[in-house]
Amino acid sequence: MSERKEIRIGSRSSQLALIQAREVKGVLQSLYPDHEVVIREYTSVGDKVLNVSLSSIGEVGIFTKEIEIALLNKEVDIAIHSLKDLPTVLPQGLVIGAITERERVEDVAVFNPKYYKQNETPNPQSPSITLATLPPGSVVGTSSLRRVAQLKRAYKHLVFVDIRGNLNTRLSKLDGTFASPNPTPTYDAIILAYAGLSRLGMGNRIGEILSPSICSPAVGQGALAVECRVDDEYLLSLLKGTHKSTSGPLHHRPTSFVA
Repeated sequence: MSERKEIRIGSRSSQLALIQAREVKGVLQSLYPDHEVVIREYTSVGDKVLNVSLSSIGEVGIFTKEIEIALLNKEVDIAIHSLKDLPTVLPQGLVIGAITERERVEDVAVFNPKYYKQNETPNPQSPSITLATLPPGSVVGTSSLRRVAQLKRAYKHLVFVDIRGNLNTRLSKLDGTFASPNPTPTYDAIILAYAGLSRLGMGNRIGEILSPSICSPAVGQGALAVECRVDDEYLLSLLKGTHKSTSGPLHHRPTSFVA
């Protein structure tokens, strides 16, 4: 088991993905200060193809494939993913080496600013607007079939439509500030994951936290998966915290058990 002094992280190039990669980088650097940790950026199919719904793309691992190819080609040593984005079966030769401590798992609703008074801040603990109180026919954006299937049953008065793009893009579409040559629907609300907004420092946009009894979160939602090569024993020892120089593992066992 050869000892190396550089750890190369593969990440999508979106702001949220890079925040997540830097989070893991920070933990690894604190645990292994004698190692250099660097991030390499990749663009996934899911980031490139934005004019059709995710379900229409019909490809396994649309947010992970490019980074996994880089991992198998030994361009990077580990890949950081939102655990919920990983397919059930990983490519041959790859394994989840660690799962980080989980953020909150709920889905949330973010509302168009028109529903708030000037200088009013959304308060999910005492919301002034909810999905239930939106006017009939209000348009709610989400790219998730899971969310649509559940929310249509609970909110029959709402119209659910597809919305694509990274988190910042979706928020700009909601706010009406997205610059596009094509017509963009007017959204009254969009559905996002609590964890993504929290990691971006945009928790102040959360208007309503959806109960799991109404919208059950995706498997693994809120946790990060650290993927590596199955035969890379040295990296696996670092991730699991069995290497002699570590003061504690990156891998969070309680999260891995429940996620």
